[in-house]
Amino acid sequence: MLTKLYKSEFISPVDDERAKLGIDPDDLRDYYFKNGKLKLRHGQFELYYDNGNMLGKGFYEKGYRVGAWQYFHENGQIWQRGFFKSNGDRLGIKEHGDTWEWFNEDGNLESFCEILFEPIQKRLNKRTK
Repeated sequence: MLTKLYKSEFISPVDDERAKLGIDPDDLRDYYFKNGKLKLRHGQFELYYDNGNMLGKGFYEKGYRVGAWQYFHENGQIWQRGFFKSNGDRLGIKEHGDTWEWFNEDGNLESFCEILFEPIQKRLNKRTK
């Protein structure tokens, strides 16, 4: 089943609103609201900017991003793509020879490497200790 969400419906893993919703701060799974109830994301998802352009697409398993994912700039050009493990961690250069690719707003490849946004990386490190 394909679920479509807009950015304004997205509950970020680093969002202070998560605590207000009763989500454990160490819980890095992705949630959304359905009929006013908090749900774990599961299955094929497409995320959209409020202007209707696609923000990202991929699959969730019990709240974790898994497999191939793609993200897009607000202008519709590819922004980044890569793979997630079954626990939601990104696959990187050191694992299975896989990389994340990053593109500029014109869609040109800028870099490929294992990069995580700092707040998420800190929480991932805390979770895996």
